[in-house]
Amino acid sequence: MDCAELKILVVGLGKSGTSILTYRIADAMGEHKLFFEKKGRTGLANTAMHKRMSLNHKRMIAKNLFYTDEINNLSDISRIYDKKIWIVRDPRDHLISTFFYRWKHVNLTTRKCFVDVLNLVKRKETLPSSVDFTSILKEANYDLDEFVNKYTSTADTIEKLNNDWHLLSYESFVDNKVLDLNKYLGFEININASVDQNFKRVERTKSYGNWRTWFTENDVNILKPIFNDSLNRLNYDNTDWDLKLVDKLSSKEGSEYMEKLVLKEF
Repeated sequence: MDCAELKILVVGLGKSGTSILTYRIADAMGEHKLFFEKKGRTGLANTAMHKRMSLNHKRMIAKNLFYTDEINNLSDISRIYDKKIWIVRDPRDHLISTFFYRWKHVNLTTRKCFVDVLNLVKRKETLPSSVDFTSILKEANYDLDEFVNKYTSTADTIEKLNNDWHLLSYESFVDNKVLDLNKYLGFEININASVDQNFKRVERTKSYGNWRTWFTENDVNILKPIFNDSLNRLNYDNTDWDLKLVDKLSSKEGSEYMEKLVLKEF
């Protein structure tokens, strides 16, 4: 890479692949400055911060998570950057991923709930058809309405973006189908670059389609009506709700993952 000015912004929901995408782009940029979730939840509201970063660094990449419950100034911030990428993930897989990752924040008041949910997850792992995933969400007091609203808000925001943004699906990224992304960036990303070990340790599957084994027919009947609009608006096939029947579910991706998060063993 030459030393021409280049400023890149990566945006997406948490647990949607933003970290690995950012590292793989950054690895191929040559000399650059990396800003990783600067200002946390309010990073996409702080236009002045992005302007300062841009003024101080000729070549930079910034990664910010999108929080639907926070004010954002994406319209103004996007003008600061030469390239803007939004990575999206199938909400059905994202639901499973965020459910399991939430146990990283277990405290004394939620520990009993954790034990009850853990036992239910273990039961489902042993006999997948015996427990609906939506029943596990209910036992965990997981706010499904909030999750659905988050995807509706995400779709609303993406549809308002200028056409100079590049929309990348998590699934295409996992399959290394990045020709369109490379063309948009003007260089090839490094598909072999890995994330910082602090992030790598809490990876769960690095795949997609988990929902086909974790959901039951009852789950499909509940979730299909409330997810189909977002699936369609984010270019997913909302007619495909085919499940994959399995005899067992991986405890490494379920109960063991939960226990390691709670015990801080990652």
